[in-house]
Amino acid sequence: MDSREIWLMRTELNSQLTYSFPDSFEISNFQVGKDETGWLTANASAFAEHPEQGDMSLEQLHENLNSFWFDPKDFLLIRESNKIIGFVWVKIHIERPVPDAEIFIIGLIKEFQGKGLGGSLLSMGLNHIRKKGFNEAIIYVDAPNKPALTTYQKFGFKHISTQHVSIKKKLHHE
Repeated sequence: MDSREIWLMRTELNSQLTYSFPDSFEISNFQVGKDETGWLTANASAFAEHPEQGDMSLEQLHENLNSFWFDPKDFLLIRESNKIIGFVWVKIHIERPVPDAEIFIIGLIKEFQGKGLGGSLLSMGLNHIRKKGFNEAIIYVDAPNKPALTTYQKFGFKHISTQHVSIKKKLHHE
């Protein structure tokens, strides 16, 4: 079985970050019972090359939405013409001895990748974490994902630890 190298990264949140999106973009919170299909489509596009994230099922999404930590106010969506084109999902770890905040999932659909919007999306998520009273944030990232690592490092994220995670191979049936 193959494995992935996942980095845990951490940054301090010392000040409010500025960001902007085109006027045609709308920011909203995830609405349970309304946004599942649109988000799964956007997630599949954003993570088309990812071994697991891009194949998230409705059942897996519902497991997260039904978790004790889920709060729809922490799941921010960017839409254009009512289509979800980007998202940042914050996870607050209240179960830990010292609670912390994580950029749980962040992504842009393929057509919007590489256009400089990732930094604005990350800024929006980090500002959200800061408004919730946290002075630092964590994120997990695939080590080979150089564009993501470059963006995160620009925001002060530093490598804290490495995990090796098994990749489940897809079985194709004809």
